[in-house]
Amino acid sequence: MNAIQFLKEKITNHTKFPVKNHEVNGAEVIEDLEVESSLELNGKEISATDSEDHLTTNLMSTVFSIIEERRKLLMLVKDYKDKLAHSQAIFADVLKEKNFLEGVLKEREDELLVLQKQIEAEQQKYEDLMEDHKALRVNELNERLKLQQRIKELQADYDALSEECRKIQEEKDREALANKEKIRKELERYNHLQLKFNELSEENKVLMDKLTSFAKQISALNLLNPFLLPDREDADLNKAN
Repeated sequence: MNAIQFLKEKITNHTKFPVKNHEVNGAEVIEDLEVESSLELNGKEISATDSEDHLTTNLMSTVFSIIEERRKLLMLVKDYKDKLAHSQAIFADVLKEKNFLEGVLKEREDELLVLQKQIEAEQQKYEDLMEDHKALRVNELNERLKLQQRIKELQADYDALSEECRKIQEEKDREALANKEKIRKELERYNHLQLKFNELSEENKVLMDKLTSFAKQISALNLLNPFLLPDREDADLNKAN
Protein backbone atom coordinates (compact mmCIF):
# COMPACT_ATOMS: atom_id res chain seq x y z
CA MET A 1 0.00 0.00 0.00
CA ASN A 2 1.49 3.33 -1.03
CA ALA A 3 1.16 6.61 0.85
CA ILE A 4 -1.66 7.99 -1.27
CA GLN A 5 -3.87 4.94 -0.74
CA PHE A 6 -3.10 4.99 3.02
CA LEU A 7 -4.13 8.61 3.26
CA LYS A 8 -7.31 7.98 1.32
CA GLU A 9 -8.27 5.14 3.65
CA LYS A 10 -7.48 7.20 6.73
CA ILE A 11 -9.51 10.16 5.50
CA THR A 12 -12.36 7.83 4.50
CA ASN A 13 -12.40 6.19 7.95
CA HIS A 14 -12.54 9.59 9.72
CA THR A 15 -15.29 10.65 7.38
CA LYS A 16 -17.38 7.52 8.06
CA PHE A 17 -16.89 7.72 11.84
CA PRO A 18 -16.85 11.41 12.86
CA VAL A 19 -16.14 12.39 16.45
CA LYS A 20 -19.45 13.01 18.24
CA ASN A 21 -19.53 16.23 20.24
CA HIS A 22 -15.71 16.24 20.28
CA GLU A 23 -15.64 13.34 22.78
CA VAL A 24 -12.24 11.65 22.48
CA ASN A 25 -10.02 9.83 24.90
CA GLY A 26 -6.28 9.73 25.46
CA ALA A 27 -5.77 6.44 23.58
CA GLU A 28 -7.28 7.88 20.39
CA VAL A 29 -5.04 10.92 20.61
CA ILE A 30 -1.94 8.74 21.07
CA GLU A 31 -3.01 6.50 18.17
CA ASP A 32 -3.51 9.52 15.92
CA LEU A 33 -0.09 10.85 16.89
CA GLU A 34 1.53 7.50 16.00
CA VAL A 35 -0.30 7.45 12.66
CA GLU A 36 0.84 10.98 11.96
CA SER A 37 4.45 10.00 12.70
CA SER A 38 4.26 7.07 10.27
CA LEU A 39 2.69 9.34 7.70
CA GLU A 40 5.53 11.79 8.09
CA LEU A 41 8.08 8.99 7.41
CA ASN A 42 6.13 7.69 4.43
CA GLY A 43 5.79 11.23 3.21
CA LYS A 44 9.53 11.65 3.24
CA GLU A 45 9.91 8.46 1.20
CA ILE A 46 7.29 9.60 -1.24
CA SER A 47 8.95 12.97 -1.52
CA ALA A 48 12.24 11.24 -2.23
CA THR A 49 10.85 8.94 -4.93
CA ASP A 50 8.18 11.16 -6.50
CA SER A 51 9.70 14.60 -6.20
CA GLU A 52 8.81 15.23 -9.76
CA ASP A 53 5.11 14.92 -9.02
CA HIS A 54 4.22 18.47 -7.95
CA LEU A 55 0.53 17.68 -7.40
CA THR A 56 1.34 14.83 -5.05
CA THR A 57 3.63 17.07 -3.05
CA ASN A 58 0.95 19.74 -2.63
CA LEU A 59 -1.59 17.11 -1.65
CA MET A 60 0.69 15.63 0.97
CA SER A 61 1.46 19.07 2.38
CA THR A 62 -2.23 19.86 2.62
CA VAL A 63 -3.02 16.53 4.26
CA PHE A 64 -0.22 16.95 6.81
CA SER A 65 -1.50 20.44 7.60
CA ILE A 66 -5.01 19.06 8.11
CA ILE A 67 -3.69 16.28 10.34
CA GLU A 68 -1.65 18.74 12.38
CA GLU A 69 -4.63 21.01 12.80
CA ARG A 70 -6.79 18.03 13.81
CA ARG A 71 -4.16 16.96 16.35
CA LYS A 72 -4.10 20.43 17.85
CA LEU A 73 -7.89 20.49 17.83
CA LEU A 74 -8.06 17.14 19.62
CA MET A 75 -5.59 18.29 22.25
CA LEU A 76 -7.57 21.51 22.64
CA VAL A 77 -10.80 19.51 23.00
CA LYS A 78 -9.14 17.32 25.65
CA ASP A 79 -7.95 20.40 27.47
CA TYR A 80 -11.47 21.84 27.29
CA LYS A 81 -12.87 18.55 28.60
CA ASP A 82 -10.49 18.69 31.57
CA LYS A 83 -11.42 22.28 32.20
CA LEU A 84 -15.11 21.40 31.81
CA ALA A 85 -14.79 18.56 34.34
CA HIS A 86 -12.98 20.89 36.72
CA SER A 87 -15.64 23.55 36.17
CA GLN A 88 -18.41 21.01 36.72
CA ALA A 89 -16.76 19.93 39.99
CA ILE A 90 -16.50 23.57 41.01
CA PHE A 91 -20.11 24.11 39.93
CA ALA A 92 -21.20 21.09 41.99
CA ASP A 93 -19.34 22.50 45.01
CA VAL A 94 -20.82 25.92 44.37
CA LEU A 95 -24.29 24.40 43.98
CA LYS A 96 -23.81 22.48 47.23
CA GLU A 97 -22.59 25.62 48.93
CA LYS A 98 -25.53 27.50 47.41
CA ASN A 99 -28.00 24.97 48.80
CA PHE A 100 -26.29 25.14 52.18
CA LEU A 101 -26.32 28.92 52.15
CA GLU A 102 -29.98 28.90 51.11
CA GLY A 103 -30.75 26.72 54.12
CA VAL A 104 -28.73 29.03 56.37
CA LEU A 105 -30.45 32.02 54.79
CA LYS A 106 -33.86 30.42 55.44
CA GLU A 107 -32.90 29.87 59.09
CA ARG A 108 -31.67 33.45 59.31
CA GLU A 109 -34.91 34.70 57.76
CA ASP A 110 -36.91 32.72 60.32
CA GLU A 111 -34.73 34.13 63.09
CA LEU A 112 -35.18 37.61 61.64
CA LEU A 113 -38.95 37.15 61.65
CA VAL A 114 -38.84 36.10 65.29
CA LEU A 115 -36.57 39.03 66.10
CA GLN A 116 -38.85 41.36 64.14
CA LYS A 117 -41.81 40.25 66.23
CA GLN A 118 -39.76 40.69 69.40
CA ILE A 119 -38.67 44.14 68.23
CA GLU A 120 -42.28 45.07 67.48
CA ALA A 121 -43.31 43.89 70.95
CA GLU A 122 -40.44 45.81 72.55
CA GLN A 123 -41.32 48.84 70.44
CA GLN A 124 -44.90 48.67 71.70
CA LYS A 125 -43.64 48.40 75.26
CA TYR A 126 -41.33 51.35 74.63
CA GLU A 127 -44.20 53.42 73.23
CA ASP A 128 -46.36 52.51 76.23
CA LEU A 129 -43.53 53.46 78.57
CA MET A 130 -43.07 56.74 76.71
CA GLU A 131 -46.79 57.51 77.09
CA ASP A 132 -46.59 56.70 80.80
CA HIS A 133 -43.45 58.82 81.05
CA LYS A 134 -45.20 61.75 79.35
CA ALA A 135 -48.15 61.40 81.72
CA LEU A 136 -45.77 61.30 84.67
CA ARG A 137 -43.94 64.37 83.38
CA VAL A 138 -47.23 66.26 83.07
CA ASN A 139 -48.28 65.21 86.57
CA GLU A 140 -44.83 66.07 87.88
CA LEU A 141 -45.02 69.51 86.24
CA ASN A 142 -48.45 70.13 87.75
CA GLU A 143 -47.27 68.99 91.17
CA ARG A 144 -44.19 71.19 90.83
CA LEU A 145 -46.33 74.22 90.01
CA LYS A 146 -48.57 73.47 92.99
CA LEU A 147 -45.55 73.06 95.24
CA GLN A 148 -44.05 76.30 93.97
CA GLN A 149 -47.31 78.11 94.68
CA ARG A 150 -47.49 76.49 98.11
CA ILE A 151 -43.86 77.47 98.77
CA LYS A 152 -44.67 81.06 97.84
CA GLU A 153 -47.63 81.05 100.21
CA LEU A 154 -45.55 79.50 102.98
CA GLN A 155 -42.77 81.98 102.29
CA ALA A 156 -45.25 84.83 102.62
CA ASP A 157 -46.55 83.33 105.86
CA TYR A 158 -42.99 82.85 107.06
CA ASP A 159 -42.11 86.45 106.25
CA ALA A 160 -45.22 87.67 108.07
CA LEU A 161 -44.45 85.46 111.07
CA SER A 162 -40.83 86.56 110.99
CA GLU A 163 -41.93 90.20 111.07
CA GLU A 164 -44.34 89.47 113.89
CA CYS A 165 -41.68 87.51 115.74
CA ARG A 166 -39.27 90.41 115.29
CA LYS A 167 -41.80 92.81 116.73
CA ILE A 168 -42.53 90.44 119.62
CA GLN A 169 -38.81 90.02 120.22
CA GLU A 170 -38.34 93.77 120.24
CA GLU A 171 -41.24 94.08 122.68
CA LYS A 172 -39.76 91.36 124.84
CA ASP A 173 -36.37 93.03 124.70
CA ARG A 174 -37.97 96.29 125.83
CA GLU A 175 -39.86 94.45 128.58
CA ALA A 176 -36.67 92.66 129.58
CA LEU A 177 -34.84 95.97 129.84
CA ALA A 178 -37.72 97.40 131.84
CA ASN A 179 -37.77 94.35 134.07
CA LYS A 180 -34.03 94.55 134.54
CA GLU A 181 -34.40 98.19 135.56
CA LYS A 182 -37.28 97.28 137.86
CA ILE A 183 -35.32 94.42 139.35
CA ARG A 184 -32.36 96.74 139.86
CA LYS A 185 -34.59 99.23 141.67
CA GLU A 186 -36.25 96.48 143.67
CA LEU A 187 -32.84 95.12 144.54
CA GLU A 188 -31.74 98.56 145.71
CA ARG A 189 -34.97 98.85 147.71
CA TYR A 190 -34.43 95.40 149.12
CA ASN A 191 -30.89 96.28 150.14
CA HIS A 192 -32.20 99.49 151.74
CA LEU A 193 -34.93 97.58 153.56
CA GLN A 194 -32.43 94.96 154.56
CA LEU A 195 -30.31 97.68 156.14
CA LYS A 196 -33.35 99.10 157.94
CA PHE A 197 -34.33 95.60 159.01
CA ASN A 198 -30.89 95.05 160.40
CA GLU A 199 -31.07 98.38 162.20
CA LEU A 200 -34.53 97.59 163.58
CA SER A 201 -33.30 94.16 164.60
CA GLU A 202 -30.50 95.78 166.54
CA GLU A 203 -32.94 98.24 168.09
CA ASN A 204 -35.36 95.42 168.85
CA LYS A 205 -32.56 93.49 170.46
CA VAL A 206 -31.70 96.49 172.59
CA LEU A 207 -35.37 96.91 173.57
CA MET A 208 -35.66 93.25 174.33
CA ASP A 209 -32.66 93.50 176.55
CA LYS A 210 -34.25 96.51 178.31
CA LEU A 211 -37.56 94.69 178.62
CA THR A 212 -35.82 91.69 180.05
CA SER A 213 -34.04 93.87 182.55
CA PHE A 214 -37.29 95.66 183.42
CA ALA A 215 -39.11 92.36 183.79
CA LYS A 216 -36.45 91.21 186.17
CA GLN A 217 -36.89 94.38 188.17
CA ILE A 218 -40.67 93.95 188.28
CA SER A 219 -40.26 90.41 189.43
CA ALA A 220 -38.01 91.60 192.21
CA LEU A 221 -40.57 94.22 193.28
CA ASN A 222 -43.32 91.63 193.33
CA LEU A 223 -41.28 89.63 195.76
CA LEU A 224 -40.95 92.66 198.02
CA ASN A 225 -44.60 93.72 197.85
CA PRO A 226 -45.87 91.44 200.64
CA PHE A 227 -43.51 93.10 203.00
CA LEU A 228 -44.19 96.64 201.80
CA LEU A 229 -47.98 96.33 201.46
CA PRO A 230 -49.05 96.69 205.20
CA ASP A 231 -47.10 99.91 205.54
CA ARG A 232 -48.81 101.31 202.51
CA GLU A 233 -52.22 100.24 203.77
CA ASP A 234 -51.55 102.00 207.11
CA ALA A 235 -50.49 105.09 205.28
CA ASP A 236 -53.60 105.02 203.20
CA LEU A 237 -55.80 104.66 206.31
CA ASN A 238 -54.10 107.53 207.95
CA LYS A 239 -54.72 109.69 204.97
CA ALA A 240 -58.38 108.73 204.99
CA ASN A 241 -58.85 109.67 208.62
